[in-house]
Amino acid sequence: MNTYLERFMESEEAEYPLVDMNSVVCIVECINQGYSLEQVKLKVETKQLSNTYTGILMSDFSAAEKDELIKMVETNKGIYRFQLSDNDDPEENTIYAAFPTPLDAYQFYDIFSHKR
Repeated sequence: MNTYLERFMESEEAEYPLVDMNSVVCIVECINQGYSLEQVKLKVETKQLSNTYTGILMSDFSAAEKDELIKMVETNKGIYRFQLSDNDDPEENTIYAAFPTPLDAYQFYDIFSHKR
C-alpha cells in the first residue's frame, strides 16, 4: 500500500495517473451524489472494486488538526502523508491517504466531513 500511496501522490503532477483510479473515481462519484454507506457498498460491489486500494486527497485543514486526521486514517486502516504549508494556510495543507478498500476510504471521508 506504501507504493500505491507514493504513486497516487506522484499522479497529481504526472501527465496521466500512475495508479488505477477506478476506485477513486467511484468514491468521488458517491460522495458527490450524497450516497449512504449502503449505496456505496452496492456501487463498489457492482463495479467489482471491493478489494482495490483507494487513494484520497484532502485539503483545507489546519496543522492543529493533524493528530486527529492521523487517528481517522488509522481507524480506517489507511496510511498517510502530509504536505503542510510553512505559514499554516489551511488551503495549502494537504493529506494524501491510501486505504485497502474503497469503503475504508469512504468511511474516512464521511468522518472527516462530519467533523467540519
